[in-house]
Amino acid sequence: YDISADGMPLITANGWRSVFSCLQNKESAIRVVDLRFRSIDKGGLSVLANTLAGNSTVEKLDLSYNPQIPATVWQSFFACFGHPNIALEDVNLCGNNITDKEMAHMAQSLRVNNGRLETLDLGDISSVTNAGWAHFSRVLCDKSSVTTIFSSNHTLRSLGDQDIIPADLNALLQLNQNGKQNNVSRDKILWYYFQNGKANIQKLAGMKSNILHHAIAWICRNGTGHTLLYQFFRNTPSLVAHIY
Repeated sequence: YDISADGMPLITANGWRSVFSCLQNKESAIRVVDLRFRSIDKGGLSVLANTLAGNSTVEKLDLSYNPQIPATVWQSFFACFGHPNIALEDVNLCGNNITDKEMAHMAQSLRVNNGRLETLDLGDISSVTNAGWAHFSRVLCDKSSVTTIFSSNHTLRSLGDQDIIPADLNALLQLNQNGKQNNVSRDKILWYYFQNGKANIQKLAGMKSNILHHAIAWICRNGTGHTLLYQFFRNTPSLVAHIY
């Protein structure tokens, strides 16, 4: 099903509340909400956020080209992304007032709930700097530890125009396209702890012996892991010193 706002005149928050009331019905089967070019305002966006937080059927939302929405309102809207029951998989926000500050709020919501959203199309947002994109890099791969990498977002696959996205973030998005979340998390751990130099390998070498053998077995699940394990031992001779 598709609910479209094409042809609607400018309406108030109460009007939007009436429009979105159908989404609050537990019997609702609506999967797509198209509100592009609809001049939805601050009140309308707030109503939509509250509605989506209690909806488990809407999978695709198009809010593109609603530039009249104040930047300060996006924060409360993005909070609904973190709701555990939200079903959104594809969101289009092209042509809106998205800045580094809004990027931080979006990223935080995806850190809280990282299981569904696959596409977040931001379009050509020249107002976002490397600092804004870095929020998403940390969400997709929090390099603080093995555990935080494992718990990072492994679902988001696209942020729109690849030409304006930093190379490191594009690489992480590409990894997220490669398969199941457990496989992706493993690829990210191998990528960071092995392919970025000896210093990261030494962090893994510092694991307790009763944990390390599990890590080694986990690494060796495919051919890439075998190559990386060779590099691991080559750079950590103390692990095999007793053999000689």
